[in-house]
Amino acid sequence: MYKALDLELQRVVAIKFLSGGTMKDEHSAKRFQIEARTLSSLSHPSIATIFRSGRFQDVPYLVMEFVEGQDLATYSLAHKVAIDQRLELVRQVIDAVEYAHGKGIIHRDLKPANVMVTTEGRVKLLDFGLAKVIKDATRDRLGVADDLTATGQVLGTVSYLSPEQARGEPLDERSDLFSIGVILFELLSGKHPFVRDSTAATLLSIVSDPPRPSLAALGLPGNLEYVVSRLLEKDAGRRYQSAAELRADLERLREAGAAERSTVSLPQHRPPRLTLSRASKLAVALAAVVVAIAGTGLLWRWYRTTRSAQMRPGRTTIFVASIKGGADERSRYLAELITGEVIATLCKSPDLRILYVTEGPERDSAENVLRRQSVQYVIDGNLLLGGEDLKASAKILDQRDSTIVWSETLGGRVSDVYSIVARISSAVAFVTGVYVAAEKFEFPGKEAFECYTRGDLLLRTYEPNQLPDAIRELRRCVELAPRFAPAYERLGFAYIQHRNIGLDYGIENLRQGRDYFLKGLEIDPGPPGLLVGLASYSIYTYDIEQAERRLLESIRLNPGQHRHYTLLAWTELARGRTQEALRAVGQARDLNPFDPVPIENLIVFNCMLGDRPAVEAAYHDLQAAYASQIIRDISEGWWRLGRDDVAGAVELFRSSYQKTGHKLVALACAEAEFAAGEYDACAEHLEIWLKNNPYSMESYWLLCLTHGLRGDEEERRRVAWEGLRHCETYYNAFRSPALKVYKLYFTALAGRGDDATRREIKNLNPDQLDTFSRYLAAATLAYLGDREAVARPVVPYNPIYWVNRFYLKEIELLGGRE
Repeated sequence: MYKALDLELQRVVAIKFLSGGTMKDEHSAKRFQIEARTLSSLSHPSIATIFRSGRFQDVPYLVMEFVEGQDLATYSLAHKVAIDQRLELVRQVIDAVEYAHGKGIIHRDLKPANVMVTTEGRVKLLDFGLAKVIKDATRDRLGVADDLTATGQVLGTVSYLSPEQARGEPLDERSDLFSIGVILFELLSGKHPFVRDSTAATLLSIVSDPPRPSLAALGLPGNLEYVVSRLLEKDAGRRYQSAAELRADLERLREAGAAERSTVSLPQHRPPRLTLSRASKLAVALAAVVVAIAGTGLLWRWYRTTRSAQMRPGRTTIFVASIKGGADERSRYLAELITGEVIATLCKSPDLRILYVTEGPERDSAENVLRRQSVQYVIDGNLLLGGEDLKASAKILDQRDSTIVWSETLGGRVSDVYSIVARISSAVAFVTGVYVAAEKFEFPGKEAFECYTRGDLLLRTYEPNQLPDAIRELRRCVELAPRFAPAYERLGFAYIQHRNIGLDYGIENLRQGRDYFLKGLEIDPGPPGLLVGLASYSIYTYDIEQAERRLLESIRLNPGQHRHYTLLAWTELARGRTQEALRAVGQARDLNPFDPVPIENLIVFNCMLGDRPAVEAAYHDLQAAYASQIIRDISEGWWRLGRDDVAGAVELFRSSYQKTGHKLVALACAEAEFAAGEYDACAEHLEIWLKNNPYSMESYWLLCLTHGLRGDEEERRRVAWEGLRHCETYYNAFRSPALKVYKLYFTALAGRGDDATRREIKNLNPDQLDTFSRYLAAATLAYLGDREAVARPVVPYNPIYWVNRFYLKEIELLGGRE
């Protein structure tokens, strides 16, 4: 570049020649020509003007406006420039870049050396030698061919590249915005955010590291921290999407002075540290050579491979602490919703093991076992809500050395709640090197979302008297936002919950639940929760085979969700696969040892099996987990049954039922009373249960047996008729093979069985039946006169308590019917 005098117009100009070393390089000559034509199409006060181009002694040259002043870096060091003045300089750069982008041109080499500040304090953007024309119309008008950059080739000054430039990927306007972010960071801090000891290390830092020093350490106003952090997003999709959007934010800051924005956001993260072997260090050194020769496409592939090998030796274990809300109920619920959605998203990855506490204050119990569970990362955060504005701070802590590896303050409106979930989930993927499908639901609208949150909150209480209000709110949400899939899942569970909490086994509720699950799957086939809902529906309609298929599909889609394995364990039990059932509930416990539900099931299962040491071990573990009083009471009762303390179990269940009135406790009490031989009390509690749950077929079976042992044949036949009436209704609705067996059993017990009943039993396909149904089929034949049907073991050993402990009583009863 030469300073010269235009003799004709008597003005000072700058003349730029193509360097001698590249004059014979056709590629460089074409690029020089592109620069000339590009500059000729731009006319902006903050872009240096080109006057003409030509050749002198066959050397290409450009005659340009001469800018008297200093480059941006020199100017900022030489002058004591206030923050507002620095922002004004950057704003002028943004104006120039916005203008160029509007013309379909990206600069690709933005850096302080290419930004001159005149003696009047005006900015002039220089050097469009690496500019790229990205609009076809502009390219055609200027006669410019396609971009000259080879695939994977990196052009530009290394320390100011965007991550996509460093990876040799296709570029758009957002690449320039990242470079502006680097310039702004440097102006504000006096330090470059990504420069390291070598070219290779700098490139790796650009694609993976947060700025250094951290934005939080700079002590910037939150509004300015928001702007810089958003500019420096590694993912172009989370960056400012246009220079106009960035300029608008800076204009608002200028108008408000130093006032804080309501949406303060995004202190940047840093990735897990790479512990490089000697060979890896050599690879880093060689990578610099690779950069020089072929760009960074190969380096990026090397980095991904190395990082993957180091960060994924096995499942990465993450503990998700509850995001904590403010003092008001609405912010607490939104915090719970974000926590739950983050957990659900992360559980989709087979490479992650997600731990969380389902009930109670988790801190005391969690801290005691984090190290024992080999937890590598902890997710924690807080949420504040002011009207429709929210601010959520989240961080990821490396549990191994107590360092924060990622943190952000995410601000916005309530409508951004799913964006926050997606952002946290994406951060986990970045920190761990594990793929996470961080889907983001579309916000359904303010009123619909309010209905959804209220309905979900009511549903989570598991209180029978809250269920009607929960359904009303969720139905309103579906009316307002018919494409919002999460509402269909929660509404389906609301109807299923009538059965789940022992409130009502009614057919219509189950059908409604099924229909909402199916509708949700039509809208979005992905959410595994909808499949689990359908599996619950199949269990409650006695179609164990279908339930198992749906659970296995749900686990395939959502391998980290432990409660799916708990449900699967019950289907395995029902089909007589004892070891598979124990393995499934064991997986549930291993996936999340903080949840008391798998531990409760281990107590019950091992009590059924008569494995006292396993019962003791599981019960001991339950003491370290927070659980509701209902779960604790039921677990302790089964623990006592496992110790053969039947009287103690009866006493505990009776006391619990008197205190809570919970119908599930009434059923557990009836079981314990049957085991104790207290048949009158057992019959009383079973009647209480069946009054609310008239389609509980197994309970009719147990009540019939109870009256038989009491010697009350009239009552037994009455109950059999009642069971038959409800079973026929249920069978006509759902047609499962197990319900057909119950129907034939009650028919025989009520005295209506005949040869046709016997033929139907013998024509059943045993492969479609669970083990208890197979026993009932044999018992039905015995009641019809074929006592040999129960003279030998009729099914493989089944650890269901009713069968192993109680059906022998029925066989004794049948043996006495000569």
